[in-house]
Amino acid sequence: MKKYSNKWLCLAGGMLYVIMSIVDRFISKIPDYIYIPLAVIGIVMIFIGAYFTKKESK
Repeated sequence: MKKYSNKWLCLAGGMLYVIMSIVDRFISKIPDYIYIPLAVIGIVMIFIGAYFTKKESK
């Protein structure tokens, strides 16, 4: 069975958070009821990706 890297999860979460922050600050305000759940999802993806990447390196 092939092992897949979970770095993509960490990168996707980071990119989601960065893009949302840039759009919210410079382009257009994102309503809180959209921004907060997406930000939480992005942060959780970063933590999960970091956890599994750390677990794989042992």
